Amino acid sequence: MKALLVVQEGSGAGNTFPLDPHMQSLFSMGRGAGCDIVVRDHRASRHHCDIRWNGRQWEVLDRG
Repeated sequence: MKALLVVQEGSGAGNTFPLDPHMQSLFSMGRGAGCDIVVRDHRASRHHCDIRWNGRQWEVLDRG
């Protein structure tokens, strides 16, 4: 199932990231340059969470 992640607040507000499990089923998200989805927010950690397709729906997994 295709989805669209939309940044709601901060300096990246309005940025969109298409999520398509046929193209990629796991995305990393955080401040780190190596993340698939980079957020410019000092409140986020370098590797804040993962967004994963579980075969039925998208899940957000906190990296602690």
